Amino acid sequence: MLITIDTVGADHLGCDGYRRIETPSTDQLASGGIRFEHAHAQVPLTLPSHTVIMTGTYPMFNGVRDLTSRGLTHRSRLLPGSCDRTDTARRRLSAHSY
Repeated sequence: MLITIDTVGADHLGCDGYRRIETPSTDQLASGGIRFEHAHAQVPLTLPSHTVIMTGTYPMFNGVRDLTSRGLTHRSRLLPGSCDRTDTARRRLSAHSY
């Protein structure tokens, strides 16, 4: 499971020591999972950043560069099988016996 949170700093989560608010669900997930203390975004905007995460390609190759991008326009440049509009996570995981 991949969880991304937009517009919250790690310094405002209980699992990272912040005590002014309580984040029990996030803290519980963090205690049993893997947390990245030093993560870097390739793009400082949500849509293109998530596209990079999900396809493994940079914006110059996947065509999603800002919040008004209309989708993946350069599919031939993507990693093989990384993003096809007819493909779904369920189908890809099923193909690998998950």
